[in-house]
Amino acid sequence: MIKENEMTPLITKIKALDPRILLADGYDDCLVGVTLRGQEWVALYDASRIVEKLALDMDYVDAMEYFDFNIQGAYLGEKTPIFISMDQDIDDLEEPDLTHMELR
Repeated sequence: MIKENEMTPLITKIKALDPRILLADGYDDCLVGVTLRGQEWVALYDASRIVEKLALDMDYVDAMEYFDFNIQGAYLGEKTPIFISMDQDIDDLEEPDLTHMELR
């Protein structure tokens, strides 16, 4: 939970827009803004920056796996943040592994 005195200007604006928006603890510096998922505003994070931050404490492959499973893979309801890769070259993209996803 973010304390009122620790809020950045961006977080302040996001919470004013919709106080129900979920934020990823410890990744304020990776927050890009907000976007719509259907009719709901959700937080938007730079996935590459989160992985880089995780890789400061573990090797890069472990950081990617941790991010995929524990952060991006965590569904917390309709307000779950969206994660995008801001610096990935389109030629480097691979088909996503969707075998662990539950269809609704």
